[in-house]
Amino acid sequence: MDAARMGGAGMGGARMSDTGRRRRKQRLSDAERIRRQDAWRRRLKVAVFVSGGAVLILLGAPLVSDVAMGAAKRAGECRIVTVLDADRFRLSCDIVGRQTARLLGADAPAALGVDCPEEFYAGQRAKWAVRARLWAADEVRADLDGFGWRDTPLVVVTVDDRRLSGWLVEQGLAHVDDGYGRGGWCQGEIDALGGAGS
Repeated sequence: MDAARMGGAGMGGARMSDTGRRRRKQRLSDAERIRRQDAWRRRLKVAVFVSGGAVLILLGAPLVSDVAMGAAKRAGECRIVTVLDADRFRLSCDIVGRQTARLLGADAPAALGVDCPEEFYAGQRAKWAVRARLWAADEVRADLDGFGWRDTPLVVVTVDDRRLSGWLVEQGLAHVDDGYGRGGWCQGEIDALGGAGS
């Protein structure tokens, strides 16, 4: 009888031991799951931080480069502070100070505030082409030259002794314009411009 009781107690102890092991395993698996969740959260935070930094660099680097380029390569009465569009610049001039001016001789699509997707893509392409040309130049000359539509100041930009407006038109990135109006850039007009430029 005592032996039977002892055997039963031993079996019960074994059952309790199995239950204890299962509980311990469950605690370990819960701890592992929490540890993995924490690791994923840390990775996500790092990814968001890195992505945010990359976006800030992508947005800020061109603006800083515009200022550095304008200061380093200035030859005229004004220096280019920011390339707003392929045909629109923020300038810092000797006599009149800060000005936003349109390029005399060319009408390029806008990079922002557009009427259609085609204009947006063409505007971004033209804007970055102008930036690349200015950055690669040895000398950039910017001189104010009167006023255009709605009394907007007009600027003549010369890159290494060549008018930027003529280069834009030749590359198919802009229409010829006298500064008094903006042409349309939607519904096949960009294709027509590309055919004229080639």
